[in-house]
Amino acid sequence: MAEDVSTLGMRLGAVTHFSQGWNLSLVPEAKELGVHSVRDSIAWRLVEPAKHQYNFENPRVSYVARVAAAEVSLVLVVNSFNPNYDEGLTPYTSEGREALANFVLETLNRFPEIKTVEIGNEFNGKNFVKGPVREAPYSERDDYYFEILRTVYERVKPARPDVSVLGGATHSVPVDYLSEMFSLGALDFMDGVAIHPYTSTAEDLGAQLAMLRKAMGDKQRDIYITEFGTGSPQPGVVPAYMLKFVSVMSAHKVKAAYWYALMRQKWFPDMELVDQHGRPSTAGEAFRFIQEQLLANGDGVDVSPDDFSYAFQFGQHAMVLWGEPRQVKFMVPVEVYDATGTPVPTFSGRLDPDRPVIIKSGEALIMGETVQLAPTDLVGDSYHQFHLPGSVDAGKDLAGKWSYFARGTSGEPRKLSVIGGGQRNNEPWIPYVGVPRLRPLMITSEGVNPAAFGKEGDRRREWSTVERFTVPADMTVRIVGEWNVSDKSEDGAALTVLHNGAELHSGPIGDKSNKYKLKLDLDNVAVKAGDQIDFIVGVGSTARGRHLTNRRIQIFRR
Repeated sequence: MAEDVSTLGMRLGAVTHFSQGWNLSLVPEAKELGVHSVRDSIAWRLVEPAKHQYNFENPRVSYVARVAAAEVSLVLVVNSFNPNYDEGLTPYTSEGREALANFVLETLNRFPEIKTVEIGNEFNGKNFVKGPVREAPYSERDDYYFEILRTVYERVKPARPDVSVLGGATHSVPVDYLSEMFSLGALDFMDGVAIHPYTSTAEDLGAQLAMLRKAMGDKQRDIYITEFGTGSPQPGVVPAYMLKFVSVMSAHKVKAAYWYALMRQKWFPDMELVDQHGRPSTAGEAFRFIQEQLLANGDGVDVSPDDFSYAFQFGQHAMVLWGEPRQVKFMVPVEVYDATGTPVPTFSGRLDPDRPVIIKSGEALIMGETVQLAPTDLVGDSYHQFHLPGSVDAGKDLAGKWSYFARGTSGEPRKLSVIGGGQRNNEPWIPYVGVPRLRPLMITSEGVNPAAFGKEGDRRREWSTVERFTVPADMTVRIVGEWNVSDKSEDGAALTVLHNGAELHSGPIGDKSNKYKLKLDLDNVAVKAGDQIDFIVGVGSTARGRHLTNRRIQIFRR
């Protein structure tokens, strides 16, 4: 069973469900597309219908041999239940865990071609655990998982040292949840950390991966992204998402990544690589082009020139580009392709934040030399310049451009720090900016959430979010922003904009009639180097309901 697509760079594969009855005729079609590695599972109850009696003849189990015969490698997910143990619930007793470990070892011995097993599937969520594990306090979830992981690892590794055991098995990138697991010693019982960054953006993912590596300390393990993907009926969205994510993951040395899924799932439309007959979708064409024209050159290298543009180089002759609108000029002959690998003979020469392009040339592509970006009037952006203070960011020095605070109804703003996410069931499963005792107050790249505590009308216990932009040079600026309060809010939220403490704007973020939305345009604001512009979002007039507010702020030089 071939283990890698390429020995050069990140392994890119796809999630399959042959264990759920998919037609195995898809295997050669998938391989033709460039899918040389898949992630699938085996139902424990089918293999061990009675205690200590194992049978691998069921087609939904024996498919592994067919996959192996096609020289496609397999990551085996172990997250099933067996009515013979722990009432058919997620194993929570030593007997149940030992039985699960025995099942894994028996499976590996039956299929020695399997070289990677993933223990659990999105264990931090609610969809793939049941029984006492799900019903226990959320703070105990990682404890249950640790005992399962350790039991399986200690059974498997002595007998099959050639097998890599992946742990973590989380939805998203919940660094605090994983850190607590690591503190139990989990890194001693895994060869890699598996995550599913569904709630990340490509622009945020690099910093989140860096923070995850920092949490591992001196026990570094490979990172496996065993599911990623997005669905949208709009043309071009899915291939663009794939291209962006692969570029970032590869540059951050992710060991392997698996697109969800090879074939359409009714719950997740428009994400498939092939239809039921094996014909490639636009996402499938993007997958093929990425494999053949990018990853075949080795891992990507982040050569992004500034905060607002993204550039990833694959070898000397291929580069992926996207970013805020600005002109790009090539000093050597190039061919331009869209995310599906379709040539763009009439490329406008203008970058787009949602439409990455692939540049190929017979000559060396060098950012700043053979690839040149025109100057931009954009000097501040709450999305692109969002950073995790004090952590390892994605290769960019953003310190001093934006800083984050919480402001009470009296007193000076309180500086915020990074919360890794996922420590509590009701907080984001990604790193964000906040302070533990003021949860759910938070700031992310895409939004803010002020908080109110105590009884209604007690304005003394309200906390606003403050995003502060520090002006880099003397200039006149135009400030453009959009705020959109959650539809679940009862009374919206309020926005104040200050320049060195002087009010530029103050008022509610829309009203109920426009679903609490606000567009703001402040033009011809004269500022000097070191000036501070504060964007303060507070709770609504009554402090009732939710106040989560999506926002995007951009500051342009006039």
